Amino acid sequence: MSVRKLFILYCIPLCLVLGIIFSAFAGRNADTAVSEQTGRNYKLVFREDFNGIALDTNFWRIIPRNREVEWSAHMSSHPSVFELSHGRMRLYARLNDHLDINDTAKYIVGGIDTKGMVGITYGKVEVRARMTGANGVVSAIWMAATTPKPYPDYMELDLVERISERQEVDQTVHNNYVDRLNILDNPQYQAKPRVKPEKYNVYAVEILPDQVIFSINGKPTLTYPRINTTQIGQYPFGSCEMYLKLNLEAGFNRWLRDIDFTRFPVYMDIDWVKFYSAVL
Repeated sequence: MSVRKLFILYCIPLCLVLGIIFSAFAGRNADTAVSEQTGRNYKLVFREDFNGIALDTNFWRIIPRNREVEWSAHMSSHPSVFELSHGRMRLYARLNDHLDINDTAKYIVGGIDTKGMVGITYGKVEVRARMTGANGVVSAIWMAATTPKPYPDYMELDLVERISERQEVDQTVHNNYVDRLNILDNPQYQAKPRVKPEKYNVYAVEILPDQVIFSINGKPTLTYPRINTTQIGQYPFGSCEMYLKLNLEAGFNRWLRDIDFTRFPVYMDIDWVKFYSAVL
């Protein structure tokens, strides 16, 4: 039998079998993750790569403006603050220089979220993003309860906030224990790691029955544990589903000085988003 016939008879079927095995193995790897800190297994339940030509409204909505809430007082649905191209979603803060003639706001910002469409109770969320900066502007990636919870049951997890042009970012826990009782160091509620925000980084949070773990590029930056305490609202996480918000903010009086409009437009690029459920 010729070498060519032997190749066709044996090698090609073997390659096909190996290809199927490799594909199955790769698929399993793509659909699972393991916590580097706890060893806990996660199952991928949602992934967004922003490869389409329009925002998929089955999973995302534009964050509406709410003039009574400081961070969303300049939210806009105008197309100029959204750019879906090159496999990423770009969200802008722009001067409203005749962009939206029906809007009297001096500047407008973009934001999207998964409220009522994608969320987790226990699990992990990862977002690969990069962000420019300007004085008075915040780029924010954060999670909140799908069903709004007032204090003392309020919960919020900030995967990352880049404030102005700082090279350090904030990763923060918000709850009654932190925000209202002002207990900030038992346990520590915030980390301020230094990164290069203009470059792509993977910002993540894990929500577990006993702790919340923040990380950047796979390296843990802050662990916020459930503790034994008589104080109300120390660990509301896991009591309900949380969803993801991606947005810019500007002129936040609580933190920021005057906005540097000479640096506009400012933007945040979102490369991809992953939601994992925890295998408990």
